[in-house]
Amino acid sequence: MFWRPHDRPQAASEPRLGPARRHISLAVRLTVWCAAWAFVLLLAASAFLYHVLKTNLYREDDQYLAGKLLVFESLLKNPDRRDPRVRREIVYGRDVRPYSPILARVMRGTRLVGQSAGMGQTLPPSDFPAPRSAGRHPEPADIVGQHEEPFRAISVRFKPPGRGGTYIVQLALDHAPEVRILSEYREALWAVLAAGLITSAAGAYAICRRGLKPLRDMDGAIRRIQSSTLHERLNTRHLPAEVAGLAVAFNGMMGRLEDAFERLARFSADIAHELRTPVHALRAQAEVALGQGRSVAEYRVILETNLEECQRITRLIDNLLFLARAQSPQAHLDRRDVNCSDELAKLREFYEPAANEAGIALRQESAATEAPPGAQGAKARLDRTLFHRAVANLIENAIAHTPVGGTITLRALAKDGGTVITVCDTGSGIAPEDLPYVFDRFRRGDASRSKNTGGAGLGLALVKSIVELHGGAVAVESAPGAGTCAKLWFPGA
Repeated sequence: MFWRPHDRPQAASEPRLGPARRHISLAVRLTVWCAAWAFVLLLAASAFLYHVLKTNLYREDDQYLAGKLLVFESLLKNPDRRDPRVRREIVYGRDVRPYSPILARVMRGTRLVGQSAGMGQTLPPSDFPAPRSAGRHPEPADIVGQHEEPFRAISVRFKPPGRGGTYIVQLALDHAPEVRILSEYREALWAVLAAGLITSAAGAYAICRRGLKPLRDMDGAIRRIQSSTLHERLNTRHLPAEVAGLAVAFNGMMGRLEDAFERLARFSADIAHELRTPVHALRAQAEVALGQGRSVAEYRVILETNLEECQRITRLIDNLLFLARAQSPQAHLDRRDVNCSDELAKLREFYEPAANEAGIALRQESAATEAPPGAQGAKARLDRTLFHRAVANLIENAIAHTPVGGTITLRALAKDGGTVITVCDTGSGIAPEDLPYVFDRFRRGDASRSKNTGGAGLGLALVKSIVELHGGAVAVESAPGAGTCAKLWFPGA
């Protein structure tokens, strides 16, 4: 079955030249990212722990202030104005909690009822937040004393039932121990973060170096490969999945390069062989002509023979130049919408005398019975001159390998979104071992063929180059003794 080829990728543009840059190694990049990520995680964890510690310390102080406020509220509700417990709570608040003393002040209106010792110089009434009603559950606030001491303070106003006047209670809890604890904790966290950053960077670099060892091994193996060692391949055993795919792709590329080098070597040898034969013939004719005096007729025969050899060399050089240009992405085509059936008819008419002289029937089949309903005919957008050259090579090759009484059939059929051109003969066919190489340059089915029995072996290579230049595909089906059928697919118009 004849399949439509996939589109070939366009050639990439040449990179712009510039000053050499020193690339940063992958191990360093991965180390930076891993260390940065580890530092972010440590920073987030440290910030969370610091927040939990700070919240717990503040909650403990606020709960202690709230409890002390309830004590004052219950005492001030007592109708006995001489209750000594109020003064005891005011005076001895510092002794009850020596590590974080509470300073208390009670005022009735603007008159001072009592306050803790030294509170007037440390925390005057104006430093406290505005008093709020006790029933609104006021939140403590941070204030700073006259000597820059930190305090957690609360100020409440309430009116005891059955007693005249409004009382204001101001409580301040020395917050210096908590501030000191948080400061020391922050210093410890920064030390932990610095140590964690250094440790994570060192560990990440060691892990990355070990993880990238297969890449370093591949780099060393690739550097050892030379033009004489293209047969060597990378060992894909024990490689990680990400690197194994790269190694397999590289081995595939090396296989293609090795095949290309082998083809190039054979191509160079074939060129030397093909050019050596006519050059030796020219030299031999010249030596024979110069060996002794000859008549004008004899010199004319020698010159005609030399001219034929020169023409053969010219055709060979022209074909090689065309093959080289056809492989260039800048190859220019004069594309036009062409009716392939009409062009095949012109070629059949041109080669029919040569086929009749060889005792071969050259005919063209109509593909109307195989065309799908609504088809517009076998049309393609191509270069007419190159199209004629490709089909002509196939016809000439078929005439050369078809015995007397054989038949050559031409056909154009719209198929697979394009046009399929087939040239079939009833000749000797191609051996199965030679069939995969029929499109190679200088490839002949019979290695012993010379200029008298065959060409230079570039005909089918030219056909393939022309078809691929149009974005098409070519295939050959053959069997020994059963003939050969060449199929060319061109994209539709």
